[in-house]
Amino acid sequence: MNFGSTHLRNEVKEKATTLIQFSGGIDSAFVLWDFLSRNKDEYCLVHHINLINHEGRVDYEKQAVYEILQWLDNQGLINYIYLESTFDYGNLGYIIKDVEVCGFFSGIVFRSPHWSNLKNIAISVYDINSKREGLRRTLLREVSYGKDYHFEYPLHRMTKKDVMKAMPEQLLKLCWYCRTPSPSGKCGKCITCKEVLKFNII
Repeated sequence: MNFGSTHLRNEVKEKATTLIQFSGGIDSAFVLWDFLSRNKDEYCLVHHINLINHEGRVDYEKQAVYEILQWLDNQGLINYIYLESTFDYGNLGYIIKDVEVCGFFSGIVFRSPHWSNLKNIAISVYDINSKREGLRRTLLREVSYGKDYHFEYPLHRMTKKDVMKAMPEQLLKLCWYCRTPSPSGKCGKCITCKEVLKFNII
């Protein structure tokens, strides 16, 4: 799929200074939309990881990612380059926190000579001092061989309700947040479904 400034890929590649890991969920969608809206003369690298595990979220998340990127393009917010990777747990029968996988892949991206101009990573978490976030930072530093970069936390001092109310309604409705989807879609029972539904915004 072609999204963003693909027609300027070689030129934009040198201008991309910020990495945004994009799951298609509410938090990362807000961070991406907010960055593109506020930094129209700056480019970012948007990276989605297809997480294949027993939860069965991968196809729903990918659809949300594509629909959100198309929506952003339609708003004229094309100052980004989109990349996609896949992490498959196979039959391990055990999964780790998503932020750890993101930290590992972020380290790969920062280590790559193709993205040598990346200086920042905008992260969609609320608690910047959590153990999970510490693991992400550690993995990123180890895999990237300690490359110099700056962590940005746009959601710091915000709540989930703040984020949802600040987003355009159309964008919010495109996001995927269910951890354990049913054949008919969002389960409405998992921790993330309950968290979102209690605000009665969507």
